[in-house]
Amino acid sequence: MDNTAQKLQALLYAHGGELKKSDVMTALSVDVDQLSAIVATLHKSIAEQGIDVYETATTLSLRTAAAHASFIQDLQKKDTEKDVGTAGLEVLAIVLYNDGASRATIDYIRGVNSSATLRQLVLRGLLERAKDPNDARSWLYTATPELLAHIGVATPSELPEYDTLSETLHTTAIIETDDHANEQ
Repeated sequence: MDNTAQKLQALLYAHGGELKKSDVMTALSVDVDQLSAIVATLHKSIAEQGIDVYETATTLSLRTAAAHASFIQDLQKKDTEKDVGTAGLEVLAIVLYNDGASRATIDYIRGVNSSATLRQLVLRGLLERAKDPNDARSWLYTATPELLAHIGVATPSELPEYDTLSETLHTTAIIETDDHANEQ
């Protein structure tokens, strides 16, 4: 695999999701035709591995190779059959009563790293993540419509004691922000 195809693979892996082709072209300093050739090279070089390059008209990402998709689905199914556990319930409560939260905020409130728990809740379809509009370096986790339907509410504000608990969580998040500002 040539160096540029390796860079593309590293970029897609590090990002962990879909990237716009325009952003990839900027990062690699290539044009559309060059990007197409690089994608073809990467696709060919990883053909015997467990991953593949997934391409749409406007995006690129790394995905599980089709040959191994059922294996991964079976593993994920086993994970989703388990109870979410105490950690999962804590994270769900923080996200719901905060009406969305970053991993840093969740970690701060819980006092432990929540990465694995967040990953499981996203894989189960209970939470979704999107770029935080206030901080492009982080993700904002929110409840999925399926989670809200499962607990019988249309919006998090319909949850019991929402105003009280939401205010407490927002105050905690403000303290975290102030603590970070004072440390720097």
